[in-house]
Amino acid sequence: MSLLGETPGSVSETLSTAIETVLDQVPFGRWLGLQLTAVEDDRVLMQLGMREEFVGDPARNILHGGVISSVLDTVGGASPPFSAFSPKHRRQATGPRPRPG
Repeated sequence: MSLLGETPGSVSETLSTAIETVLDQVPFGRWLGLQLTAVEDDRVLMQLGMREEFVGDPARNILHGGVISSVLDTVGGASPPFSAFSPKHRRQATGPRPRPG
């Protein structure tokens, strides 16, 4: 999936592909239906659609705590690619090397 505003071959496109690959490899993550919606320098945005089987309190139609915990766990598991491509790491990788001594 290519996100709006991405330049082919850009860091955000590479990052989007890496995160989507991680999400696609986990059957439970696929079942949750998390969608990657944006990749920015300092954050990644994902969206979870509400489904009837996610309801924990039918009277108030709110998410079950287990769904919330599962989303946090799944997003956390998909975060290593983001960390590797964060601006801090990009600067370290492309900046001047410190001189020995």
